[in-house]
Amino acid sequence: MSQANLLGWTRVKGEPQKAEKRPPERWAYRFLRDFPEGLMTPAGPVGPFRAGDLVSKKAMPPVVWAVLIERGAVEPISIRY
Repeated sequence: MSQANLLGWTRVKGEPQKAEKRPPERWAYRFLRDFPEGLMTPAGPVGPFRAGDLVSKKAMPPVVWAVLIERGAVEPISIRY
């Protein structure tokens, strides 16, 4: 056995392994309560949101999402497409 094979640089004879392609994982947040309009971003106001609305995580800064999760106002949702 060659040194390269011991280090894993060459493939062992046989069928090449197929890498499993997974769709990218994206995150959104679902509001569990109604949320009024607020001035939370430098871009301007956000909201209002109703209970059940799905919102992109880019809509507000991560710090704001962390506070809303801590207070039970939103829950993170993993989205695969």
